[in-house]
Amino acid sequence: MVVKIRLARFGKRKAPFYNIVVAQARTARNSKPLEVLGTYDPIPKKPEDGEGRPFKQGEVSSIFVFSWIPDGPSG
Repeated sequence: MVVKIRLARFGKRKAPFYNIVVAQARTARNSKPLEVLGTYDPIPKKPEDGEGRPFKQGEVSSIFVFSWIPDGPSG
């Protein structure tokens, strides 16, 4: 079983939102993943204080990532 860490797209047209998932290499992009590792929002958000540059937001559970990486591509 070959597995990959990749992005699964959700959200609306022109407003994407991604889950960072572990899935089998031969499955479709949005098929059921083996595990969800985190999220990524590519739409830049304005800072709350109104100053500074817009930023993109992402969250990853490092515990799950480090449990999958040592297994390598053959999982």
